Amino acid sequence: MALIDATRQYDAGGSIYFGAVFWSGLIMTVVFLAGYVYVFLRVWPGVKHQKEKRKAQQDEERAKHPLGLDEALSLLIMDHIEERRSRRAQHQEERGKTSTASSSSKSSSQEHRGGMPPTGFA
Repeated sequence: MALIDATRQYDAGGSIYFGAVFWSGLIMTVVFLAGYVYVFLRVWPGVKHQKEKRKAQQDEERAKHPLGLDEALSLLIMDHIEERRSRRAQHQEERGKTSTASSSSKSSSQEHRGGMPPTGFA
């Protein structure tokens, strides 16, 4: 409508007068184009399918690729913590075994010395 009015005015007088008919046609064109863009880019079923397909591919790629730097660092720290815990538990078990063995040897040595503990041990 705006194009027809503009060409009619140009043919008749050699210039274009931007009146109500021109602006209404231009506004209607912009509104309808915006509607088409919205429908074809957002609502159309093919677009939704493509977005879901793209998201599924990205999820598959994330599953295939190694972990990110943050995740790798956190796993390294957690591994170190677990290793320290296991060493502590192992050390406490060894200390418990040696303390029972040393307490039995201490008691036997204290019997020989008259009940006095050796120097440096209480």
